Order: sequence, then C-alpha cells, then structure tokens
Amino acid sequence: MNSVYIFLLNVLTLISCHFAFRLQIKMSIAALKQSKLKNPVFTPNLIYRNLIILFTLVYLCSYLLLPNSVAGFNALAVGLLMIAQLKDLHHYELLKKYYFQLYYLAQTTLGLLYLYIGIQSVIS
Repeated sequence: MNSVYIFLLNVLTLISCHFAFRLQIKMSIAALKQSKLKNPVFTPNLIYRNLIILFTLVYLCSYLLLPNSVAGFNALAVGLLMIAQLKDLHHYELLKKYYFQLYYLAQTTLGLLYLYIGIQSVIS
C-alpha cells in the first residue's frame, strides 16, 4: 500500500483510540439509562486502548524503518487487539442501540483492515 494511506490509517486509529474511551462511556450511559437493569454500570477496558496506541506507533515506525514482514506482524497485533477490544461491548443492553452497532461495525472494520494489511505484508 501507499505510505500516505498507511500513515493516514494510523493517524485515524490513534485519534479513534484516544476518543473511544470517553465515547464508549457516554454511549453506555445513554444506553443504560433506558435499561431495566438495577444500577447498571459499564466501564471500558483502558488497557486495550493503551496497547492499541502503543502497537500502532510501533507499526508506524516499523513500516517506515524495517522490512515489510516485520511491519506485517505489527499490523496483525494491532488488528487482533482491536478485535479483542470489542468483547467489552458484548452485552445485549448495549448492542440493541443503533449507535453501539455502528461503533461496533466501525471498530470491526478497522481491525479487519489491519489484519488484511498484516497478512498481506507477511505473505509477500
């Protein structure tokens, strides 16, 4: 892929990870207000966000400085972390809201894109 596209993808990922924590909290508060559960609380996992930011920066540096196969493994790490982060959202009360479904779809797409880039780089 073109270096400009990779750079823009990484910037998009870093921005989305930075704001995702607050966004998940605000969306979950709105979704759980309408819930029938007693005192529902949702707290997203901050460790996944920090790991995604770290490995995205490592991937960006390795893409610019190291061979493609090394960068591909880092892209696989970012993609797998993004998909693993989605397990926090696997609650019926959250996923029945359309905005969580859209957020889930966007995060899944971004994670699959990193997996595709990683597999393509490792194979070639």
